[in-house]
Amino acid sequence: MLRSLPVDRFVGNLADCPDRSTDDTIRAALNERHIPAQSLGADTLVVDGVRFIVLPPDPSDDPCPDDENNNSVVVRLEYGSFSMLFAGDAEDEERDWLVANQAGLLDVDVLKAAHHGGNNGTSAAWLAAVTPKAVLISAGVVARYHHPMAEAVAAYKAATAGKLYCTNRHGTVRLFGYQDGHFTISRQRGTSKSCVYDGTHY
Repeated sequence: MLRSLPVDRFVGNLADCPDRSTDDTIRAALNERHIPAQSLGADTLVVDGVRFIVLPPDPSDDPCPDDENNNSVVVRLEYGSFSMLFAGDAEDEERDWLVANQAGLLDVDVLKAAHHGGNNGTSAAWLAAVTPKAVLISAGVVARYHHPMAEAVAAYKAATAGKLYCTNRHGTVRLFGYQDGHFTISRQRGTSKSCVYDGTHY
């Protein structure tokens, strides 16, 4: 993707970790296309009036953890009074550190769920800090990990009074956030079926 899309800047973990061929491929693409790159840290990017705040990682973390999910880039989006959080695949360790150290940046209107709705992508403490009014889950229809999972789906529904949207059931989900803080969400398909994975579309 780095070789085909226009990219002005790359933000991510730049550590040269052993036996990680994907990282090597990314570094090669960055070098070939002369794309500026920077390691993770507290950083704010502004594009057309939209702020993207890259949340910092735990400074004591190993830059080459056994579980690469704990290198996830977590981003807060702000457009006027509207806010949204993109949680990547952050595991408990990364999320717990953010709750303890960056709670002020976690409280948003909409949450893009971690781990495609996996049980390891959320917790009671996490949802208490994020306080989402709605949750979006991006998950395929046939997936070996069986996302979204029942426990996570139940937690998201409880936290949002049922305002949960998932691509495995609803198809394309469109979110429009407005400067006054309100937002609208539309679905390609309407269904009353649970988001919990069962191998079917709807």
